[in-house]
Amino acid sequence: MKSLNALESNVFLVREESIAGLKSFVDTLVEILSRCGDRQKRLGFALRAGMTGECTRCGTQVNGAELMAMGDASIWGETSSRIQRLRLGRCANDQCACSSYRVIFYCRSDLHWDLVFTLVTIIDRERLKLTTAAGPGALQSKWRRQYLRAASLMALLVLLFLVRQWYFGGRIPLFREPETFRVDTLPAGAKTLH
Repeated sequence: MKSLNALESNVFLVREESIAGLKSFVDTLVEILSRCGDRQKRLGFALRAGMTGECTRCGTQVNGAELMAMGDASIWGETSSRIQRLRLGRCANDQCACSSYRVIFYCRSDLHWDLVFTLVTIIDRERLKLTTAAGPGALQSKWRRQYLRAASLMALLVLLFLVRQWYFGGRIPLFREPETFRVDTLPAGAKTLH
């Protein structure tokens, strides 16, 4: 990998980011790629070549391919142990406990970072609107709907069981009809078996 000094003149932006924030950024980049249609492969290779990252503590470097592969919906499907650690929010070096990386974006003729960052900002705003529109009551509402569905299903099953029992002449457990027993009386003076 080339050192930062050799490429300083070719650097578009250097940004320090938490690994969790970097993962969110990469997920957004992968989403942008999925919307690119026939240019997806070419733009994907440009993104992979246009950025690198390095740990702010130990200096471990990761290339753009590894950064792009850390996204959940990555189209490259790479799963090395370094990428797994990055996906978990840890440094690619298993000896380092740092959780932030310095990401270096390089100028390329086939990649316009200002446009990419604008798209990332727009998509992040859309996601934020969706999560705030849902609000904290959305989760309760979801659980309430699931509970009502389950309760409705149980009520329907009980009703079907009762109808089946009634149709086939079976006794309905809680609604039993009182049974009448006919008892013959013994005539006076008759002996019993006791």
